[in-house]
Amino acid sequence: QNVNFLPGDHLQVNLGYDIDTFTTADGPAFWTRPVNVYAFPAGVQITYVPAGPPGGSVQLDQYGRGERHIGEPSQPQPSFSNCDPFYQPPAYVEPQYDPFWYCTEPPHWENIACVTPASDVRARVARSVGMIITAENSDVTGIFQLSTCSVTLVDSDKVICAGHCHTPEEALSSSVTFDYQTQCDGSQPPGYNPRFYKVIKVLGHQNTGTSLDYSLMQLAQAPPGIPIIQMRPALPGVGEQVFGVHHPNGAVKKV
Repeated sequence: QNVNFLPGDHLQVNLGYDIDTFTTADGPAFWTRPVNVYAFPAGVQITYVPAGPPGGSVQLDQYGRGERHIGEPSQPQPSFSNCDPFYQPPAYVEPQYDPFWYCTEPPHWENIACVTPASDVRARVARSVGMIITAENSDVTGIFQLSTCSVTLVDSDKVICAGHCHTPEEALSSSVTFDYQTQCDGSQPPGYNPRFYKVIKVLGHQNTGTSLDYSLMQLAQAPPGIPIIQMRPALPGVGEQVFGVHHPNGAVKKV
């Protein structure tokens, strides 16, 4: 925050998988995309680059950290979350899920990589499902925190999620990844290096508490290699099966 760029100055933040560059066009305050801190044993690299004589400045105000921690105390049985998209090998540690979010014990989901073969519709859809991370005030505790929801890529650079996940203002702090997952047995995939895409615009948002609950957002760039999921205009027919691919409580991608 408190950005004071002199003409031509910019700020660079090394993310471990890309570099965020900010200029006067980004306004008086901004969030970076999530940083893979494991790529920087000596500390995250933030560089102010002056175009001329030094004199400009930017204040580092806040940061959010993905870690395993006790969830919001909103239910009789507390949860113990785990949302670190850059989790380290050998394996991802499963959360203790909040039972508010499923019907019966145990929750009926598994890591998406367990779905084979690749022609299975669930496996084909899964590549287009991602997780959005947003800075927000908790409705339960009032604490400023990071929260997560699941999104689907519905156009080359557009994703949709539930409107109750954030306000339109909060959405602009958000970033999306389609890579947060494990092997079937919970181990880290070879070459694992998740990448995030910044939300730059809210194209439509409704959260009426009744029938309308969606948020349609534009990303800074089209995620390469991620197929678009065409939204179906009709309701499911009698006898049709449904399934969900998502990130329950900020966990790795599940079906």
